[in-house]
Amino acid sequence: MSRNDELNTNQFTEHLFREFYQEVFSSLVVKFGSKHVDIIEDALQETFYKALKSWKYNAYPSKPKGWLFTVTKNHVLNNLKKNQKNVFLNDADAVGELSIPKKEDAQLQLVLACSKLDIKQQAKIIFTLKHICGFGVREIATSLLISEENVYKNLQRAKQKLQLIPKEFFQREHTLVLSDEDLEYIETIIYCMFNEGYDSMNNTSNTPIHKEICFEAVRLGHLLEKKSKKERTRHILALCYFHMARFESRINDQQEFVSLRTQDRSKWDQELIKLGFAYLDKPSTLNRYYLEALIASIHLGAKTFSQTNWEEILTLYTTLLRIIDTPIIRLNRAICMFELHMNDAAIKELESLKPLLEDRYIYYSVSMAEYLEDKDVELAKFWYQKSLKTTKQKFRKELIKNKLNRL
Repeated sequence: MSRNDELNTNQFTEHLFREFYQEVFSSLVVKFGSKHVDIIEDALQETFYKALKSWKYNAYPSKPKGWLFTVTKNHVLNNLKKNQKNVFLNDADAVGELSIPKKEDAQLQLVLACSKLDIKQQAKIIFTLKHICGFGVREIATSLLISEENVYKNLQRAKQKLQLIPKEFFQREHTLVLSDEDLEYIETIIYCMFNEGYDSMNNTSNTPIHKEICFEAVRLGHLLEKKSKKERTRHILALCYFHMARFESRINDQQEFVSLRTQDRSKWDQELIKLGFAYLDKPSTLNRYYLEALIASIHLGAKTFSQTNWEEILTLYTTLLRIIDTPIIRLNRAICMFELHMNDAAIKELESLKPLLEDRYIYYSVSMAEYLEDKDVELAKFWYQKSLKTTKQKFRKELIKNKLNRL
């Protein structure tokens, strides 16, 4: 197999992993019970390793998803039998022929089970992003701005708690009752899923966008909105549709990332923009998703980057900080300040974020560089060089190198 064939096989398998991992993991946990979560996790890893080794370019199984599910299921059954030694599996475990159940049934059941775990919210979110959304440890660490070691610790805590949930929780028919805490948790999962799909931080990725992850997040959002009827969930959907409207303008013909500043706005999908506004109901109480969707709508309404209403966006980010104060929101607020020529205040804000973001968040170093270009060229070069070290993604490296060459 040539180098290109190998890359294509790896990319195809990664795509299936993204699309399939959460589906089969959820399905098998629901079928076998959460006490077997370690066996299911090991079986999944073994299956994908086997796929990478045995599949050849253009010689995949006719139904790759079915193949992956069957092989994983067989690994689980074989390991369960080994662990049971000579004792026959009881009726709860001897499930016989398995087929993939309706995706929403198993996935929502497992998401709900995770929301009930007696652990901190962050640990629930980390476990769900890893096992139900298929994120890697590094992606989770980048998304939540925590260390990879912290991610591993939280995964273990969540797994131990999940294994204590009785299998009957997944089997009984029950009305889905979502508390405010459940809703907040699931909304955070949808938000993180969409962000990772929209701007992937996976080092093996060759593109900033994984549309299938975005579509999955929106699907979960609609599922939750039907169950909850909450305006906050509708606002997440509005935010997702506004961002999805810019899919086709974010990557050029050379598969390179295109910043908002230089995007071809004629490519923005007007139907998706209309759909976003359909979900942008005026809230009874301000929430982060409404404010972020409102900010996105202002960008979409501007004819050019320079004609963007930066004053209004700055006001919205300031309001957003009163609801949730994160380094990323402060970074975006600083960018607004630069656009309004409030350079001293913006640089002061960026300097305050330095300990939190400079080695973990590429947009920090790129933002520093971009807004220093016309003030201190050598310092701008320093921050571009810094950003080259922060990412291993080829398409981001190319973009940064182009900026350096321009300087």
